[in-house]
Amino acid sequence: MIISSSNGGVCFQPEYRPIVGLSGNVIAIKCIDYNQIPFNLHLSVLRQSTPSDLLVLIHVDFLIARQIAMQQDLKALLYSMRNLRLLVGKNFPNLNEGRDNPLIAELCTCCPLWFWGLGDEYSSMVPVMAGLFEGIMIDAGFYSEYKHSLIFEVMVSILKQYAEYIVVDENNSLYQI
Repeated sequence: MIISSSNGGVCFQPEYRPIVGLSGNVIAIKCIDYNQIPFNLHLSVLRQSTPSDLLVLIHVDFLIARQIAMQQDLKALLYSMRNLRLLVGKNFPNLNEGRDNPLIAELCTCCPLWFWGLGDEYSSMVPVMAGLFEGIMIDAGFYSEYKHSLIFEVMVSILKQYAEYIVVDENNSLYQI
């Protein structure tokens, strides 16, 4: 969110959604509503304003991934932010190619990746099973429909073989399972 400062300038106040871990503590924060400012400015603000003991997830689309791939200083900044995680969505182009996708390969060199939207009709297990992701965020609709089913339990046990964190969205709150 962009807000005006008292001196007439513009400053940025990031908005977050906490992710609650298995122990009940916040383990990560997912950044939201930052599309109105340049990506590198957003990273600079995050670097100064977030605790280093929390993982910080920031969504990366194709355009931002291309920007990262082309700018060495941006890659260096990402690499220096040890708690930063890039959140790649189910609609990322050619995601099923895994590390053979040049943009995914570049992102993997900067910091760990998370996948959001698993369970949506357009998502796939292929990139998950390639071991690309440290964390997986399950689609809210999928979770709501299948959370009490045996197939969901089986799916989660399989996902845990490929990713350290499995997160669900329930009632607009994010929880690790």
